[in-house]
Amino acid sequence: GPAPVFEPGLARNQKRARIVVGLDSSGSVGDAVLSLFAAEVAGIARRSGAETHLLCFDETVYEHAVLQPGQCESALTSVEFRREGGTSFEAVMEEARRIDPPIAVILTDLDGPFGPRPPFDVVWATPNAVWPTPPFGKVLSLAR
Repeated sequence: GPAPVFEPGLARNQKRARIVVGLDSSGSVGDAVLSLFAAEVAGIARRSGAETHLLCFDETVYEHAVLQPGQCESALTSVEFRREGGTSFEAVMEEARRIDPPIAVILTDLDGPFGPRPPFDVVWATPNAVWPTPPFGKVLSLAR
C-alpha cells in the first residue's frame, strides 16, 4: 500500500517561544499610563502563549519576572514599580540580549536614550499620539 506522507510525533515539543516585554515605569510615565501598560503586559502574556519575560525598568532593570499562563495578573500586582527617575533603554536591551528572544515589546513614552540596535526585532508601544522616531524598531501607538 501507499506509504504515509507523514508520521505523527510521539512526544510534544516542549520548547515555547520567548518574548520580552519591557515596562517603563520612570517618572515621566503617569499612573493612568502605568495601568494601561500593565493591562497590555497581561494581554500579551495571555494571548501569545509564549514564555513571557517581564522587565520593569527606568534607568536600570529592577525587576525580571517570567509570567506563567493564568498568573500574570497576580505577578503584576506583586511588582513594586519605581515611580521616579529617568529612562534609558540601554539596560533593558542588554538584559533582553541575555534572554535571547526573537522579539521585544517595549511599553514606553519613548523619552530616553536608545543605545545600539539589538539583534532581535523591537516593537515600541507608546501611549502618545505623536512620538519621536526611534533609531530602530517599529512604533505602535496605544492612543485611542
